[in-house]
Amino acid sequence: MGGIAIYLAFLVTVGGLPVPGGPSPALHTLLLAGALIVIAGVIDDIWYLGIRPRFGVQIAIALLVIHFGDALIANLGAFIGAEPVTMGILAVPFSVFALVGAINAINMSDGIDGLAGSVCAISLFLSAIVAISGERAGDAMALLALVGGILGFLVFNLRYYPLRRAKVFLGDSGSTFLGLAVGYFLIVLTQGENRLIAPVTALWILGVPLLDTAACMIVRIRRGDSPFQPDRGHLHYLLIDNGLTSSRALLVIAVFHTMLGVAGLVGHYREAPENVMCLLFVALFLLYLAGTAKYRNPLNG
Repeated sequence: MGGIAIYLAFLVTVGGLPVPGGPSPALHTLLLAGALIVIAGVIDDIWYLGIRPRFGVQIAIALLVIHFGDALIANLGAFIGAEPVTMGILAVPFSVFALVGAINAINMSDGIDGLAGSVCAISLFLSAIVAISGERAGDAMALLALVGGILGFLVFNLRYYPLRRAKVFLGDSGSTFLGLAVGYFLIVLTQGENRLIAPVTALWILGVPLLDTAACMIVRIRRGDSPFQPDRGHLHYLLIDNGLTSSRALLVIAVFHTMLGVAGLVGHYREAPENVMCLLFVALFLLYLAGTAKYRNPLNG
């Protein structure tokens, strides 16, 4: 499976990082957590686990990464005013929510060939730019190693001439691992005394998977369904159902996702107020929700 290949490439590369002292203990924790979530994903791919066992595993892995991988969201930044908002005793549960949310946002985006891999490669590459600019060599090399693994996978997962069908697939093992990795790196880049970007910037970098998953869940809840009920309400399905091929839908989403991430970084490096960037993201989400509403119907979400 493609997910196993991406993880193994990341494991081998990160294990040999040419940085003083080798990989940090936090990266070692990510490698361990990654192995666990890949194994769980393979089991889920073969024998459907169900929602509750799946969430139980994801929560346990998130707690592992939080406690031993320095992935604790203790500060949300100044997103509602001049002073930063600290989480206090809510830091651990909120961090679990964020990591599990990232895992499932990426997992839910894996609806057409190449989509989850492409959006993750874009998000991780933008994160690598942040790490390089902040002189965090270990994180930068790990991020670029993961991007390289994804690109190698996409060669066999995307549809292009003469390859008419994907030869390998990401599977739950791959999509959940990539979601964990994206969530982990966005947390470590936005937290601590030496944070490199504001927490709100992470929302822009997570981009389309965050917007799309949140919108789909709201629509399902309003309809009286489970927020995890599969349907054709995701952006890639809406584009395909309205005449685009899967390849063109992928291109549209990848460009949109890149624009969101770049906009977030431009806002950060141009020192736009965090509360303004937060308001803009909320406004964008509301526009996205309203703009896609007319393409959803009661039967397909």
